[in-house]
Amino acid sequence: MRLVFPDDTTIPITEQQAYQDLSDLNNFFVKASYGTFSVSGVVTPLLMMPQTKVWYSIPAPTGGGTAATPPKVASQLYAHARAAAAEAGYYFSDYDWDCIRFTTVPGASWGGLGTVGGRNVW
Repeated sequence: MRLVFPDDTTIPITEQQAYQDLSDLNNFFVKASYGTFSVSGVVTPLLMMPQTKVWYSIPAPTGGGTAATPPKVASQLYAHARAAAAEAGYYFSDYDWDCIRFTTVPGASWGGLGTVGGRNVW
């Protein structure tokens, strides 16, 4: 799911590059599994989130440092992405994994996240 925001319509990844990344991922899995596992994917059109990027920002924790858990990104942004995808005809329950791609949200110092044993990838 490729996400944009009302206050930042920068395209996080082109459709062509997203499909290339999926192809590269498939090639990795096929090679690593000696041909016993493969993946395929679908890239959504750009999905406009209902809130501004700043709304999803991650507040700095009390006492300084960086935020370890991105609560709004982990919950609300994912829920909003799934809802926008469903409106476009892409239902997360039809897939094994969900991946959301977006430009950096203020306060997020990580380059990507995933749930171990789960279906979510940021």
